[in-house]
Amino acid sequence: MSLNRDFLRLAIPNVLSNLAVPALSLTDTALMGHMPDPVMLGAVAISGQIFTCLYWSFGFLRMGTTGLTAQAHGRGDGEDLVFYRAILTALSLSLLLLIFQYPLAKVAFDLLDLDIELSAYAKTYFDIRIFAAPATLMLYVFHGWFLGMQNSWFPLVLTYLGNFINIVISVYLVRYKNMDVAGVAWGTLCAQYINLFLSIVLAKKYFKSWPKMNWQEIFKWSEIKAFLSLNRDLFIRTGFLLAVVSSFTFLSERFGTLTLGANAILLSLAACLAYVVDGYAFAAESLCGKLYGKQDLSRLKALYKLSFTWGLGSGLVFLLILYFMGESILSIFTSQELIMNEAKRYLPWLLLACILNPVAFVIDGIFIGLAKAKEMRKIMTRCSLLIYLPSIYLFWSLDNHGLWLSMSLFMLMRSAYMAYELKQFKCD
Repeated sequence: MSLNRDFLRLAIPNVLSNLAVPALSLTDTALMGHMPDPVMLGAVAISGQIFTCLYWSFGFLRMGTTGLTAQAHGRGDGEDLVFYRAILTALSLSLLLLIFQYPLAKVAFDLLDLDIELSAYAKTYFDIRIFAAPATLMLYVFHGWFLGMQNSWFPLVLTYLGNFINIVISVYLVRYKNMDVAGVAWGTLCAQYINLFLSIVLAKKYFKSWPKMNWQEIFKWSEIKAFLSLNRDLFIRTGFLLAVVSSFTFLSERFGTLTLGANAILLSLAACLAYVVDGYAFAAESLCGKLYGKQDLSRLKALYKLSFTWGLGSGLVFLLILYFMGESILSIFTSQELIMNEAKRYLPWLLLACILNPVAFVIDGIFIGLAKAKEMRKIMTRCSLLIYLPSIYLFWSLDNHGLWLSMSLFMLMRSAYMAYELKQFKCD
């Protein structure tokens, strides 16, 4: 089977699966965008970014699980041990989140210093959705493990079923039960636990004696040390990335409710691009790990070029769609003319992101498959501290344009730095 066919066999379900992921935030944005009070849209955007920090900072559970599982699958040994170590880690971390939910909420909302009405709506969302933590973190493991096992169809099925349930519940509670922000939060929580149950059912296909565990092998120190080292670097890398992305939303609030709402819509659209390109990046993760585990280095290098071609091509298609249909797309998310006009002012920055972002997303996938978390951590910390942070300070006088310029410079330098590191990396 050709490498391109192998790649697309994994990538197409991943793209379809990832397209459904932003459907949740897009639905939430659309539901709140059509509410009479624009504060609700801002509240969902703010509280959504808080959960991006809380949940996505543990994205290493998916990334690390995919890379290690794919390499074990390439060697033909140890895939189940990777799964058990990851799922136990997810359970432990989710328990800590539930135990410390009140101090976490206090710190987050104290730092944001929101006005009373915005804070009340955002806190309502937080208090409900935090209880989805165990399901959310374990779903990261299941999805990562399925991808490492070269199975992108199970994540596709799980994502669409879970999102369908989420959207149905959210629309019902918001439109027919008048639960506004609380309805959106309850929809997400219910869908997460239903999805977890379905993941357990599907995972049994791979375990003849599941859930029997070889505890001695699971807690083998050399493997635990490597697992923790990898996840530590991914955790730090993800933490810095989330700090950049979250600060963008939080700083938007400083420019007023209209700018906050407009940026929320534009970031939701940017998430669509990210999830499409990540579909190819996930395929690169799975195949890179497998080929590296098998030491098939010639096909591994060919996979690099193939991944870039598909990722950049998707970014160009997305750019053209936004350029010709941008106003029509924006109208889907809000009926408020003031927010619409504000979003149109900053739409060109989103077009630029369609060119800048795909390179970094694709190389992320390659590095994850190779388990090169150290390089990912180094690049992310340097670009965050030496590019994004100084840019915010230098361009603050440009208001929201300065914010978008800072993010664009961050992505430009991150992509260039990652491309340089990949070129220097000698896999053989």
